[in-house]
Amino acid sequence: MISQMDTIWGLPAHPLFVHAPIVLIPLAAAGAAVVAVSRRLRDRFGVLVGLGGVGALIGAFLANGSGEEFAERLEVEVAVEKHQNLAETTLVLTAAFAVLALVNLATDRIHALQDSTVTASVLPVVTACLGVLATIWMIRTGHEGARLVWENVID
Repeated sequence: MISQMDTIWGLPAHPLFVHAPIVLIPLAAAGAAVVAVSRRLRDRFGVLVGLGGVGALIGAFLANGSGEEFAERLEVEVAVEKHQNLAETTLVLTAAFAVLALVNLATDRIHALQDSTVTASVLPVVTACLGVLATIWMIRTGHEGARLVWENVID
């Protein structure tokens, strides 16, 4: 997937790339939850939530691709299968979250919806829920990855 990005300055790229989704997914999810409760906050910070969702998606994509390259280099595909499956689900949830964050932003901006409409009240809540799910799966993915790295180091 990212054939030329398996190392950065001689270090494996995957441990470096995973930090983007670790920070951006929960941050964007928290932002989505905040803007879901207030039209005023949505008007003020909605763009940041949309950009955060896109940044989280890019980070998850880079982490996923570099992880595949890393697993091939280490030749441990069987051992990382659970981690990879969790990572794929995280990527899908993050993509759905990013798309909904952008749709939410576009809907707010284009139609100037009032707080009383169904779309204005339901879409931000669904977006926030997807952000929370993406965060949960990102934590599960990271935990499984850390377990793989450290299980033989710490006894």
